[in-house]
Amino acid sequence: MLLVEPGSLRVLDANAAMFGLLGIEPAGLIGRPLAELKQHVDTASLEDLVQCMQDDEPLRAAPLQLRHAGGAVRHCLVSADHLMLGGAAAVFCVVRDVTEQLAQDTALRAGYDAAVADLAQARTALQAAQQGQAKAEGELGAFTQAVAHDLKAPIFAIQGFAGLLRERLQAGQVQEAMGISDQIARSARRMGSMITALASLAQVSREPLRRL
Repeated sequence: MLLVEPGSLRVLDANAAMFGLLGIEPAGLIGRPLAELKQHVDTASLEDLVQCMQDDEPLRAAPLQLRHAGGAVRHCLVSADHLMLGGAAAVFCVVRDVTEQLAQDTALRAGYDAAVADLAQARTALQAAQQGQAKAEGELGAFTQAVAHDLKAPIFAIQGFAGLLRERLQAGQVQEAMGISDQIARSARRMGSMITALASLAQVSREPLRRL
C-alpha cells in the first residue's frame, strides 16, 4: 500500500510490503516524489500512473511493472483512489504483485499482456493528440500574426489619409480633400472585405462538403 500527496505526488506513507516489493528502506521512499522512483518504474509507466493520480476518476487494476533494487522485474496491478485523510486530500494506492500468478495462469497472462498493450496504445494516441494540439496552436499563432499584419495596412492608410484630409481642409483645399476622402473610403472598404473574408473562413469547418 502507498499513500501519495496530490499535486506534489510526494509519498506520504507506505507499508512494509511496499518496501519489500521495491527492495528499499523507508527513507528511500517516504517523503520522495514519484518522479524520483525511475530506477524502480519505467518512465512511460510512471507517467501513466501520475496522470491517473491527477484525474478525479479512480484507477482500477492497471498493469504496472516494478523493478526490485536487486534488478528483478515484478509484474503488478495497481489501483488508486482519492480520499480525505485528517482533512487533507491524499491518493491511496494498492499495488498487487501478480508475477507468480501470471507464470502459472495462461489466461491471466494473456489478459495482463492485453491490458499492457491497450495502455501503450492509449499512450500513443494521447501523444499524437498532444502533438496535434501543439501543431494547431502553432498554426493558429502564425495565422493570427498574419491577420494582424494584414489588418494594420488599411488602418495605417486610414490614419495617414485622415491627417492629410485635416491639413487640406484647414488650407481650404476642398477638391483635394474630396480625393483624400475617397482614399479613406477605399481603405475602409478593403478592411471591411478582409474582416468579412475572415468571418467566412472561420465558418468553413461548419459547412457541409459540396462536390464542385
